[in-house]
Order: sequence, then structure tokens, then C-alpha cells
Amino acid sequence: MSARNKVISPRRMFVILSIVTLILLVGSAILQRTIFHAAQANTAIYLSPAQSTIAPLTNQSLQVHTNISGSSYVASVEISLKYSDIIKVTDTQAAVGWQSEKVTNDNGLIQWVLVPSTDIGPLAQINGDTTIGTIDYQATKTGSSSFIFDGSTQIMVVDSSQNPSLYNAASSLQSAFVLASASGTSTNTGTSTLPTSSIKPIDYQASQVLSVNALAGATDAEITTTANTSVMATVDFGTDQNNLASQIKTNLASVNPAVTLLGLTPNTRYYYKVTTTDTVKSSQQVSSIYSFVTKSMAVAGTVAAKAEIQTLPTLAKDTSTIYFVPIEDTGKVISGSSPTVLVSSGQATVSDVQKQGDIYFATITPVVKTAQTIGINIAVAGQTIGATKISFDPNRVSTTTATSTPTNNSGSILASPLVLAVIFIGLIVLLLILSSAYVLVTKKR
Repeated sequence: MSARNKVISPRRMFVILSIVTLILLVGSAILQRTIFHAAQANTAIYLSPAQSTIAPLTNQSLQVHTNISGSSYVASVEISLKYSDIIKVTDTQAAVGWQSEKVTNDNGLIQWVLVPSTDIGPLAQINGDTTIGTIDYQATKTGSSSFIFDGSTQIMVVDSSQNPSLYNAASSLQSAFVLASASGTSTNTGTSTLPTSSIKPIDYQASQVLSVNALAGATDAEITTTANTSVMATVDFGTDQNNLASQIKTNLASVNPAVTLLGLTPNTRYYYKVTTTDTVKSSQQVSSIYSFVTKSMAVAGTVAAKAEIQTLPTLAKDTSTIYFVPIEDTGKVISGSSPTVLVSSGQATVSDVQKQGDIYFATITPVVKTAQTIGINIAVAGQTIGATKISFDPNRVSTTTATSTPTNNSGSILASPLVLAVIFIGLIVLLLILSSAYVLVTKKR
């Protein structure tokens, strides 16, 4: 007769299942840390000086700085910097310890990739404020311009806890304002500081914010956002980047939400961040902290010389909105100029020009639904003060959540936090059920 099969005691089985459950819980925490990555370093990328008054046709320089809250290993800094047509950039130079991997300067956009120099190696250890490069430029005429970082600017930092991995640690992107004055006086003022609290990490991105821009008047500003799916936008803003005390939200979801900030103080630097909420997936994405400088108000009766223009979107399917601010030669805002928006090329209808604060806007709609580029002129009293072009394509397909694969900053494919939570809870419940069933079976024996 064969020996009786040994049966594990219920107490021992309970201990084994408890250990397995504990391992699953620890594994869940490790997975949360590994996949849903929260940036450790708090980093600002800024330009110095932050505000300048310069004489036209004189050589000027802007220093590009990074300010990192703690000691970090940086692999690269990727800069995308926009500026207006009164500026001529003459040179870009990497600072000591850095080298230019790639640099282009075309149509008011600098795209610059900086990496540690070969004598340092693939990584540069940075702690605190560091100068990484210099931009040389001139103002070709009187007027105002801002050097504005866009959302593709990033500083890639090594996270050693990620086996290792890279993530974008840029939590504050701070622009610089330049006023070219015919007086010939050059002064450099203004400082940029590191925010004391980092940007809220976002675990799961059902949507992606493709761009964030600001068009500033004297007492108002238009914040425009482009996403890959319909989102609600919330703008937090204020004069202290560590205390964005004011908030305004959009009323409707849109691929191109726009928010107007009213009642601002002239000639003041404001900081802002945009939080978008995907109404389909109920997920959020928080931008870096950006900044803009409001303009001064011109004396009543001053004639507008040009217009600062922003279109949303620039590549449209059926309609686009043009936002603009009429200004005089030194960059001061003209109020009550009664501008008109005209079609200079192509066939399109233009809505009545409306005004909210200092910001004028009108909607452009092509007459014929074909792929085309519409030329737009802005005029005051029959004099053109600005021009732009908008591309339309009725067959354009926007990127949607159904065709995109969400990734974290390291490029790892993500699953929804809710899905992972359900999986782990389900495993734990399953273990408990199996444990109870085993105890009942062994008791019957």
C-alpha cells in the first residue's frame, strides 16, 4: 500500500500565501516607481539677462543657464527658442565643458542641442546654476521682442533608480524680453530663479500637449494650447513662479483651447503653467512653467507700426483663429486702433474683428474645402501693420488617443494606473480565495 500523500498544513499554507501577497505588494510599489516616473530633479532653463533695453545694431549677448535643485547627471540640453523679426542672431557658442551637437537658426527659431564636451564624457554632473551657452544677437531696428522657449525644450537627466534611464527634468522655462530703443542706452536687468516646488508628475498620458504659447498685451495675455485630442485647459499664473495664485479655465473642450488673462499689470513678468484634462480618458498633463512680459501702454493717439500675431492652429483643417496686438515702434501697445483683417492670397471669409482687453482676434474660414495656404494682412487706416499665412487641409487627420501609444519620459510603454491597480488587487483577491479554498479542502480531509 503506498504511503499517504503529505498535505501542507493550513497554517503553513497561510504563511506562504501571505509572503506571496507581500511580494506582490512590494512589486506593485516598485512597478509604480519604475513605470510611473516622477522626476527627482527640479530644473529651470533660463536666459540672462531676463530683460534688456538695447541700442539697435549693437552687439548683445544672452547667456543660457540651467539651474538644478540637486546634484544630477545631465546627458543633453535640447533648446527650442523663438524670437521676432527685429532680432538677428549672429552666433551661438557652447560654454566651457559643453559642445554643440546640433544647431540651426532659421525663420526666428533656434534649435540647439548641447551635450557635455568629449573631455568630460557622456554625462555632466551639475548642481545649482550653470552657464551652458551664449547667444549673440543684434536688434535690426527699434521695437520689442521676446526670446521664448517652446515646449520641446528639455534637459535630459539620468535617473539612476531607473536601471538607469533618462527623463526630462525641465520644470521651468523662462523667456527673456528685449526692447530696442533709439535712445542708444543699453541696460540689462531682471533675474530668473528656480521654483521651490517641482511640477506635478503625470502618470498616464491619454493626450499630449503639442505646444503652449503666450501673446502678451499691456494688461492682458492670450494663452493658446495645441493638443492631440480634445482637452479642457486650466491656466495657473502669477508674478511669483512659486505661487501661481490666479487660475482661469476654458469652458469647452477643444484641440486648441485658448485662455485670456485679463487685468494684468503693464511691464511685468508673469509666470504660468497649463494643465490639460482629457475628457475621454480623464487623464491630465501639466506643462512646465513658462513666462511672458506684459508690454507698456502707448500714449493715446499713437499710430500702430506693426502687430504681434499668433494663429491657432497654424495648420488647420477647416477654421483658424488669428490673435494679434497692435504696437508702436518701441513695442508699446496701441489701444483703440480699429484694425481690419484682410485676405491677401487665397479665398477665405473673415469674421468680424473682436477685442478682449488688448487682444484682437478673428476667425478665418476657407471658401473652398481644398488644401491651400491663405495669406492674411492686418491693417490700420489702410496701412498694413502685419502679415501671416495659415495652411488649411480638409483631409488632415489629427492624432488621437486611439492611434497613439502613451509613453513616459523614458520611452517605456505605459498601461493605465487603473488597469494595473485592478490587476494587482485581482491577484491578491485570487490568492485569498485559493487560500480559503485550500483550508476548507484540507479540513474536510
